[in-house]
Amino acid sequence: MGCRCSDIRKCSHDISQIEKIECILKFTDNINERVSSELVNLASNGLSTFYCANEDELMTKEKKLNITVTDELDELKVKCSNKITELQEELSSMRREDIRYHLEEREKHHHHHDD
Repeated sequence: MGCRCSDIRKCSHDISQIEKIECILKFTDNINERVSSELVNLASNGLSTFYCANEDELMTKEKKLNITVTDELDELKVKCSNKITELQEELSSMRREDIRYHLEEREKHHHHHDD
């Protein structure tokens, strides 16, 4: 068992990076919803460029794509969340190890001066 300060810093950095990714994924949810509602608005406004067939086809494709994107985003969010939990447990363990190590080093150093 040795000093884990460097590992603790790296692990904390990894956690914050994954948390940033999580925020981005939450933001993409909003974008995904906005795209869907804009397409609905576009189609329901009955613009002259949309024939009925086009409109239905566009809406169907968008719904399929939306479901796929939503599923993949959800999966990524779960993976991020799981990884954060895993790294936080690892971080706690490293911190305990590091505290023990530094206490033992202090004790050794302290006893050395008593001789």
